[in-house]
Amino acid sequence: MQFGIKIRSFIEKPLLVFFVATGLLFSNLLVSGSLIRLYKLTRDEKILNTRIVETRHEISELKVKMEKAKDLDFIMHQAVELYDLAQEDDLVFLFADN
Repeated sequence: MQFGIKIRSFIEKPLLVFFVATGLLFSNLLVSGSLIRLYKLTRDEKILNTRIVETRHEISELKVKMEKAKDLDFIMHQAVELYDLAQEDDLVFLFADN
């Protein structure tokens, strides 16, 4: 009978029952690994969202470069700048090595 009286006095305190049930739920989620997986998923979501934003920015920059690449003056400027090519009216000096 002592056990039944203790259970009844425990059940009559709803706030205590709530905290015990919440503690049991939290410990169950922690032990099963669901809480850890949820944390990892939210962390991965943040990482992926930042990578998506960065990739969209890179795509927009590449689209601008593709539009510029259609212009002949841009292609000539890039050839001169990247490959040290000379234009028609440029003076080129050649130095001999002795």
